[in-house]
Amino acid sequence: MNHPTGRLGRKSCPPTGPLAGGLETGSLEKAFAGRQLLPGPDDTVAQRGPWAWLEAPADEPGARRVDDQPVGFHPDRREYGHRWEVRRRITIDPNATEWEDIW
Repeated sequence: MNHPTGRLGRKSCPPTGPLAGGLETGSLEKAFAGRQLLPGPDDTVAQRGPWAWLEAPADEPGARRVDDQPVGFHPDRREYGHRWEVRRRITIDPNATEWEDIW
């Protein structure tokens, strides 16, 4: 979430195995806040909370235009339309669920 890499995770990159976290109801922000962060090289992200980029309506405050919505798939002339996203800091609940079966 802190370093998105373009189109990773979109329709062209579905997961190859089962999803470790299962399915969650509600908003993406709520789902992320309910899971502990995976261990990292330091705990600074855990202390501040990770960033998430969420799709949003164009008129939402802070929304920015991103031109990565595929509209044409010809190998010589790929075309992309736009969508809008916002960047949000996610607060992880202190009682968040740990991850299972991810290793």
